[in-house]
Amino acid sequence: MLVQASSGSISVRKLAQEIGVSKNTATEMLKRLRKATLQDHRLLEAIAKEVGDLQ
Repeated sequence: MLVQASSGSISVRKLAQEIGVSKNTATEMLKRLRKATLQDHRLLEAIAKEVGDLQ
């Protein structure tokens, strides 16, 4: 997983480039992920597992 594999964080520009979206979209995605994971740390673990299962 791109965000998880990075050393602590990923730049908006790098995320946008890697997944093929605009910087604005990548910014909003990261904001929502960070907010959600602050509310429930298990969320990121579940997302990582789901992505891993798809690969």
